[in-house]
Amino acid sequence: MIKTNENQHPVGMMCRLMAVSRSGYYDWRHRPISDRRQADLVLAIEVKRVFDDEKGPTRLIPDH
Repeated sequence: MIKTNENQHPVGMMCRLMAVSRSGYYDWRHRPISDRRQADLVLAIEVKRVFDDEKGPTRLIPDH
């Protein structure tokens, strides 16, 4: 939420409201993506690809 709104509201104020230290927030922002998060993103792409392949083309008129 802080990242999404940092152009509209002061980061310090949002950190106080969320009970997060500013330094902790900035450490998190500059941290590289973890191996686990990267693997989750790859898996999500593969799941979507398989789902789309299984679903086939979208039909506008139902088959009878």
